Amino acid sequence: AVCRIMRYLKGSVNKKITLGRMIQDSAKLGTSGYELLNDSNCKGDKNKVLLGFCDADHAGCRDGRRSTSGYVFFFNGPVSWASKLQHTVALAPCEAEYMSMGTAASESRWIFQLLQEISEDLCEDVIIFEDNTSAIALAMNNKITARSKHIDIRHHFIQQYIREGKLKVFHARSKLMCADALTKHLGPNLACQHNKTMLG
Repeated sequence: AVCRIMRYLKGSVNKKITLGRMIQDSAKLGTSGYELLNDSNCKGDKNKVLLGFCDADHAGCRDGRRSTSGYVFFFNGPVSWASKLQHTVALAPCEAEYMSMGTAASESRWIFQLLQEISEDLCEDVIIFEDNTSAIALAMNNKITARSKHIDIRHHFIQQYIREGKLKVFHARSKLMCADALTKHLGPNLACQHNKTMLG
C-alpha cells in the first residue's frame, strides 16, 4: 500500500488545479469540458456559466449496497467536487443517478448564491450534465409517478429548481462524463482524460 502511495505521488507531482483558463484552453481539455456548451443549451456568455457534471454508480458498496454520488463544478476552472456514499440504498440506477443529481443541484445553489454575493452579474446560468436519460426525465417531470413515489421527498426539490429556471439539466454521453472519475473504476486512458478535465 505504501508503494502504491509513493508511485501515485511520483506520478502526480506535476499535476495542479488551474483556475480561470478552462474556457480559453478548452481545446486541450477535450469535449468533456466547456466544449459541451453550444447554442442549443447555452445562449449567454460561457464565462458566466456554472457548469456541473454529476454521476453515480449503482450499488457499488459491497457491504451495504449503497451507491456513490459524485459531482464536479467548474466556473472557468474547477471550484467544487465531491464523492460520497448515498444515505440510502437505491433500488435502480435511475434512482441512484437522481439522488446524485439532487446532491449536485443543492451544491450548485450554494455556489450560485456565493457568486451572487460577490457580484450580481458574475454568474448567469447553472447547467448540470448527467449521463442517465431516465434520471433527467424524472427531474424534468413535475410530478411524482408510481415508479418514483418511494424516492425520499427531499430529492424532488430538483424538479422545482428546473421549473423556476434556476437550473438546466442536459444529457452527456458516459464517455464525456468527467464525474465518472469520482464514482467508478475506469481504464487508464479514460481516467487520464477525466482527470485532465477536472484539473482545468
